[in-house]
Amino acid sequence: EQLARPGNVLDVIVEKGSGLASWEPPVTIAVQMMRSEKENLGMAVNKDSLEVLEIKSRGKLAAWNQANPYQAVAVGDRILEANGLHGQDAFDIISNSLILDLVLLRQSWLAAFGTFGCFLETSKEAPLGCSLSSELEVLSIDAEGRVPRWNRSNPLRAVRKGDRFLQIN
Repeated sequence: EQLARPGNVLDVIVEKGSGLASWEPPVTIAVQMMRSEKENLGMAVNKDSLEVLEIKSRGKLAAWNQANPYQAVAVGDRILEANGLHGQDAFDIISNSLILDLVLLRQSWLAAFGTFGCFLETSKEAPLGCSLSSELEVLSIDAEGRVPRWNRSNPLRAVRKGDRFLQIN
């Protein structure tokens, strides 16, 4: 009920449902972070493909993901460059540099799974634009409203029927 009232600003963490999203082109993600010598990055990367294999719950990357849910790094993302370097040089930089400027590639199929953040802009006239169950599962998406507006602007992070709102504000 409170979610449906116009005028609320919603910062939402969404868990993707089991339905597959339609094909979308890959998207790049930019990550900039600094760490101290004592801080662990908290990420396992395949040395050859530069694919992210694991993100540990403790580490600089986990903190980045929590602070930047719209640019969160996911297992399966591939590092295209690190501090402007590619391939083995990028791997070495990731392992050793205290300042990291990463560009990662996310394939479209990854956007159909996992969690993501969305910011549903406030509007006096615009309703939420979706119906939710008591467990906050998305039951339907309307043609107009804040959720459909988000979906049109963010096709790789679109809220779909079957997704569930995990955290709001």
